[in-house]
Amino acid sequence: MSKKSIFTIIAGVIALIVVIALLAGGIGKNDAQNWQVIQSVGGKITIRDKAGWYPKMFATVWTYPRYVDKTWNDVLDEGEKAKESIRTTFNDGGTAQVSTYVRYMTPTSEDTRLAFHQQFAGNIENATGAVKAHQTNCVKATGPLMSASENQSARKAEFTQLIWDQLTDGLYAMRSVEKEIRIEVDPLEAGLVAADTTGKLRTPKPVVEFKKTTELILDANGKPTIAKSSPLENYDIKIMQFSVTGIEYDDQTLEQFATKKQSYLAAEQSKADREMEKQERLNVIEKGLREVATAQAEGNVAKETAVVAAQLKAEVAEQAKIEALTVASMAKEVAEIEKAQAQIKLDTAQLDAEAIVVLAKAEQEKIELAGALTELEQAMIDAQVQMANDVSMNLAKVNVPMITMGGGAGAGGAGQASGGLDMNLVNLKMMVDSGILEKLGIDKSVITRQIDRSKNAQ
Repeated sequence: MSKKSIFTIIAGVIALIVVIALLAGGIGKNDAQNWQVIQSVGGKITIRDKAGWYPKMFATVWTYPRYVDKTWNDVLDEGEKAKESIRTTFNDGGTAQVSTYVRYMTPTSEDTRLAFHQQFAGNIENATGAVKAHQTNCVKATGPLMSASENQSARKAEFTQLIWDQLTDGLYAMRSVEKEIRIEVDPLEAGLVAADTTGKLRTPKPVVEFKKTTELILDANGKPTIAKSSPLENYDIKIMQFSVTGIEYDDQTLEQFATKKQSYLAAEQSKADREMEKQERLNVIEKGLREVATAQAEGNVAKETAVVAAQLKAEVAEQAKIEALTVASMAKEVAEIEKAQAQIKLDTAQLDAEAIVVLAKAEQEKIELAGALTELEQAMIDAQVQMANDVSMNLAKVNVPMITMGGGAGAGGAGQASGGLDMNLVNLKMMVDSGILEKLGIDKSVITRQIDRSKNAQ
């Protein structure tokens, strides 16, 4: 092989080595989700925050993620160790393993990134370990602020919020205090005790217990005071998200929960039974009130019905009374009118009779003066007698007290005429017997003769 060929081969190998060296140590790459610390061969340190390829020039590069997600629990597939949850103790002695999830952001400025790099020696896991250590302190400090029962039943959200606040702000100042706990006694379960001076039954007083617990120390504004600032501030680490993903209570605490649950259920059942009894009692009372109200309503209806009927009856009677009075008044008025009419007729008949008597007296005087009756005079006397008969017949129609006695009459008009004539004769006879003619100075013999003639004519 010639020297030229040997030289060419050596040059090619050297060129390949240079290319490989350049490829291996001369070109670097950064992704958008990361930032890098670059230390050159001469020791100069720069922070690269841009994505893409760049000439590295055999510099040393440390890559850090912008955001870190970490889960600590006891699930083998989700952690690095079998048991990563944090144990905490509550103020009633109960314990639990708390599983958490944290998402934090690494520093953003060059100075803090350089300090972060120096603090954790270029290893992001060291920073994650610092976050977990501070989180452990927060979880253990928050547990004593409540009982396991409170945490299990109603204060999980508060428990999570307190841990997150302390992760961000720092550990809160706390103190141990003795709190008075009043346990109310159900009077139905405890039973009533002796009566007081007023005669009312007294119920048992509530049981008072004192229990040590932990509480936050608040400032003048009512906010928790910070006992120790968060170490994450020194590293410019910001907690972006925190969650308590699970709380596993120990067996003894779970038994305590079961006992309290049974007690609570029994108490609730007792309350439900008492409430049912109360409702039954109220139902009985309300039913009685309803029946009383129904009876009162029915009585009121019957009463109002009787009152209305009585009022209607009274109104009907009053109306009947008014009608009867009206009829009586009308009858009285009719009677008075008839009486007045009869009086008028009587007065008229008396006047007619007096006129006849006067005429008869004049005729008598004529006869006495002449000494004898002429046929004309006799005719005139007969006419006057007939007129007297007519007057007597009219007088017979007037309703005046009298007694009339007469025999039976024949059939038909003859009997009626005879009855009428007899009545007239009776009336003339009454005039003679009453002495009215004598008072008037009329000779009754003339009338007597006329009556005798009338009788003979019958």
